Amino acid sequence: EGWDVAGTCRRAENQASLWGAGIKAYLFDRDRPADDGAAELVESLAVATHVLSAIPPDEAGDPVLDGCADVLGACAGLEWAGYLSATSVYGDRGGAWVDETTPVSPTGAAGRRRAAAEAAWQAFGTGVGPNAHIFRLAGIYGPGRSVLDGIRAGTARRIVKAGHGYSRIHVDDIV
Repeated sequence: EGWDVAGTCRRAENQASLWGAGIKAYLFDRDRPADDGAAELVESLAVATHVLSAIPPDEAGDPVLDGCADVLGACAGLEWAGYLSATSVYGDRGGAWVDETTPVSPTGAAGRRRAAAEAAWQAFGTGVGPNAHIFRLAGIYGPGRSVLDGIRAGTARRIVKAGHGYSRIHVDDIV
């Protein structure tokens, strides 16, 4: 539909599949930001108009901003930036409802990393012009991510709490 789409992945087999679907895919992670295709990745980022980061932060911070903020910041055509975060930034609210206006108060390490990454993306957006939109995703379900898949894999957990609610989003709805 007139879009030139590029992205990143961590495994060569995924890269080949994405290229086959017409998506310019480059290998990227914190340990190999300059490996295969780095020049092409930088070229794609340098002309990007829209950037959506789905790469989670690690103990050192956000790998995308740590490795690519200078290239993205120098991109004169950048119109929009988005970051896929997680509801873990809200922390344990003791069963209380939360929404987009609830202040973040992460209680775990993953939530703290996500909150720091959100702040970094917001600061990045302020610095380059477009605001960075933050999308806080809840529990993701879909093919290979169902309760039955968890039971089969031995990773399912049973939570028994009166009035406990679950917030879930299907992987296709995220896309």
